[in-house]
Amino acid sequence: IIFSRAFVPARECCTYVLCSCVVRKVLGSKGTRVSERGSERPSFLFGVLPMALTVGVLCLQGGFLEHQQKLQELGASVREVRAPADLQGLDGLILPGGESTTFGLVATRNGLTGPLRQWVSEGMPTWGTCAGLIVLASRVLHEMEGHQPLIGGLDVEVSRNAFGRQVQSCERSVQLQSPAQQSAILRESSSVPMVFIRAPQVTAVLSDKAQVLASLPADHEQQATIVAVQQGVLLGTAFHPELTDCTAWHQYFLELVRRHKELREHHSS
Repeated sequence: IIFSRAFVPARECCTYVLCSCVVRKVLGSKGTRVSERGSERPSFLFGVLPMALTVGVLCLQGGFLEHQQKLQELGASVREVRAPADLQGLDGLILPGGESTTFGLVATRNGLTGPLRQWVSEGMPTWGTCAGLIVLASRVLHEMEGHQPLIGGLDVEVSRNAFGRQVQSCERSVQLQSPAQQSAILRESSSVPMVFIRAPQVTAVLSDKAQVLASLPADHEQQATIVAVQQGVLLGTAFHPELTDCTAWHQYFLELVRRHKELREHHSS
């Protein structure tokens, strides 16, 4: 039996254990991280970072702790982002999973919606996982009443909760597409199932600037499902690589951050 870590906000009043594509609810008084699984998967760590990088993780709600741990494993400095001032001096930013409507409300309350939009519009490396993908999308289907605030930047259309309810959460192996197939880092991750929790899916790519990195293979019931996209230094994944032992997707993002920082330093010198 293979278990994955999961983080559920305290307001959910429960934790969820992911087990072989089945989610079992475990009652509790507070949201906690579920402990390690029984069997181990390979951690794809190719070495230390060639330059110092500081990456922010938005810590408004959702599962941000696991992202922090992955980044630290790979040698990056990590900063929790809760206010606009926390964005200053960062090399990259991760928008973690959680609940996209709550994300929008809390970001607006904390005065972060405008600064986050500016951050993305200035071409800074940003990765959104699950709910983070939703708020980075240019267009969202099945929005909650009142329209949730979006950051935008990714020229894609996204459908919220396309994988169903929380109890339908699962682990699935993704199929890499070009240019992801050209990445030695991501090729190493192809054998590791990714975690989908009330996940969105990309229903349309709206410009040739956005490229499909990964999808779920087509079957007799539906066509291939797009689950990872990239547009320049913007990355979006419908799944949660931070809930696996695989660090490949975090390495891939850090490589985007490193190259962007090198270009900035070169142009400023």
